[in-house]
Amino acid sequence: MKVDATRRATRATVEAPDAPAPPGRSRHWRERGFGPTSETPYRRRWSDWIRVLVATALLVPLSRRAGELTQTERDITKLFRDLPGGLHPLFRLFYGLGTTWAVGLVLAAALVGRRWRLTRDLAIGGSAAWVVARWSFPLSRVAVVAAIVFVASPYVSRPTRRVGHVLLFLLAAAAMYLDAGKPAAMLGGIVLGWGIAAAVHLVFGSPGGRPTARQVTAALDELGIAARNVRLAARQPTGFTLMLGTDAVGPLSVRVIGRDESDGQAMSRFWRFVVYKDAGPQLYFNRQHDVEHEAYTMLLAERAGVRVPAVVGAGKAGPGAALIVSRPPSGTPLSDAPKPSVTDELLCSVWHQVAVLRAAGIAHGRLNSAAVVLADAGPAIVDFDIAGTTTQTARRSADVAELLTSTAGIVGDERAVAAAVRELGPDAVAAALPMLQPAVLSRATRHGMKHKELERRMTALREEVARATGVEVPPLQQLHRVSGSNLAMAIGTLVALVVLMGQIGSPQQMWETIKNANWWWAVLAFVLSLATNFGYAIALMGSVPNQLPLLTTTETELAMSFSNLAIPAIGGIAMQIRYLQKQGVPLASAVAAGGFLTGFANGVESIALFCIAIALSPASFRIGDIPTSSVVAIVLIVILVAGVAAGLLFGLPRLRRRVMPPLTEALRTLWSALRSPRQLVLLFAGNILATLLYSFVMVSCILAFGGSISFWTVLALNIGVSTIASMVPVPGGTTAVGTIGMSGGLTAVGVSTEVAVAAVLLDQIVVTYLPAAMGWFATRHLMQRGYI
Repeated sequence: MKVDATRRATRATVEAPDAPAPPGRSRHWRERGFGPTSETPYRRRWSDWIRVLVATALLVPLSRRAGELTQTERDITKLFRDLPGGLHPLFRLFYGLGTTWAVGLVLAAALVGRRWRLTRDLAIGGSAAWVVARWSFPLSRVAVVAAIVFVASPYVSRPTRRVGHVLLFLLAAAAMYLDAGKPAAMLGGIVLGWGIAAAVHLVFGSPGGRPTARQVTAALDELGIAARNVRLAARQPTGFTLMLGTDAVGPLSVRVIGRDESDGQAMSRFWRFVVYKDAGPQLYFNRQHDVEHEAYTMLLAERAGVRVPAVVGAGKAGPGAALIVSRPPSGTPLSDAPKPSVTDELLCSVWHQVAVLRAAGIAHGRLNSAAVVLADAGPAIVDFDIAGTTTQTARRSADVAELLTSTAGIVGDERAVAAAVRELGPDAVAAALPMLQPAVLSRATRHGMKHKELERRMTALREEVARATGVEVPPLQQLHRVSGSNLAMAIGTLVALVVLMGQIGSPQQMWETIKNANWWWAVLAFVLSLATNFGYAIALMGSVPNQLPLLTTTETELAMSFSNLAIPAIGGIAMQIRYLQKQGVPLASAVAAGGFLTGFANGVESIALFCIAIALSPASFRIGDIPTSSVVAIVLIVILVAGVAAGLLFGLPRLRRRVMPPLTEALRTLWSALRSPRQLVLLFAGNILATLLYSFVMVSCILAFGGSISFWTVLALNIGVSTIASMVPVPGGTTAVGTIGMSGGLTAVGVSTEVAVAAVLLDQIVVTYLPAAMGWFATRHLMQRGYI
């Protein structure tokens, strides 16, 4: 592989902007990674028209009300003014960084990169924003920086764009803190810059991102590969560009990751990660790491004896492209082979390749019949773009489950399972039983089948695997009866309504409290409350080694809002365990992940955030209004129960034999999470995000009724009250005691009693009851898709 040799040449080309372009390469090569050439001209997109029209539609009403301050604007201004005065130097820094970044972009484009087209667009966009913003509305500095950032967006890499957007946001926040402008002026400046950038792109055009055949040929030449007849593949995958070509030896396959192609790999991976299960666990810091990891995985598999595409080269070529070049095996994919030609001997050959791949510690990630090519020398495995080395049995078992399901659709369950058992052994095939569920399969394997049909096939396949391997199908904890799901949902809905009416009092009192609120703050509180489900979903994803889809996991967290209200303390836990089992997590690991592990991470981050909040809060706390009398008793009871349980466990051998295997599995899950940086980051990041969002919800509720309070004070109260309330042995204690304690705490730090009571009631509505209503629909949706 020519990676090391070509990397030095690549680095020299990138770091020397004045160096001549490689032979045959357009002068536009440096314009933007795989930037525009004569084959990919600057384009005037219809979306630029829409952006100009939207910006105009927004600026007209904003400019007409420039001299007025709405109540919402007053509240926002007051919120920034209430921030500690010691933050003044920090916000002054933020205020200057935005301008520095804008000037730096222009100088870098003109003096360093000699990108005159970009320099022209930046100068025109910044000047136009400055001229228009010379009125009292909007704020000129924000408008100019926004225009430059948005004009440069199509020309720069995604990380550079993100830095610009963050600095623009910090500039607007700093202007609010320093009282340099009002909220409408901030928003108007951003909208004006965004609209002017669209107008500049509409007049002069902006570059596209997909590489051309000529550019890929030049990149291959830079890697030392003399390719010809380079062309786009007929079928383009999502996330990268697939090119075909030939050299002196034979056909070539080229996977190209450009800097910013329209269907760029980063967005593709994120979308597939959110929606599907086949995004793969690998996250790379740059494109070069991506292709080099794929090349390494393929070389490792080849060394182990797996038939894979021969790696010709991999590395970075040009100032923004990463390529991996391989020699694809000639043959027909197993998915396209005539069914009569798929013999038992052929299936055994396929599974022998899988056995070798597993022995090498490699998880393919999408091992279905389309990833197996029937070459002349025997079956070969292709499509290693999301493969990786792993010591986790779950990921390799997912490969077995995927290929079992895929081959069973070709030759039937019995033949598919028999071939797998013959080559892998009964233990390896039995280990894949928890993975034989629709939610674990990739989109390609699920494609074309309705859920009920797929569920029936998976059930039959699980039974055949259990029969062939001599084990029982792992029992799944049922959240509802299969034959009475609608009845169970109706009963749960009735119970939830009874609990709701019993806790909020009379409907008239609820209505009188809500109708006087500022609805914009109430809506913001509800949106932030829903966003906490993303935090809890991220934390749950970090509690197990399996890869969980973000969107479906978030939907499960939302569904738990309903089940927790209908069946307090039990419903949500049962749903979470059921969901994890459906994702292939063993029962003991699912219980550990949903209980102790998540609770441990939440406890650690709560203590850390509580200490920070106490240090930064301007208020002094009196906890006399918060019920704490039974906390010590609860702690002593927990210690006593734990001691009795330990004594019984070690004193009764029969009990120990029944309890220790699942307990060992749970402890293994906990230890695996503590050793995994990925899981620890997700665990703590998710819990921190949820805790901070809940505090912002309470702040919004207080602002809705005209109150005012420091965010850090609310954060400390939220953590302290919720922790104490969860330990009080009162029916509905978490809600009832938490509500009383929070209102008492707010009153203690200076919030009026009327505002405190109304804000806490609104908080309960947007945090508990409204999400529970949406959770009902989420529960039905998850049931229909077979995720619970």
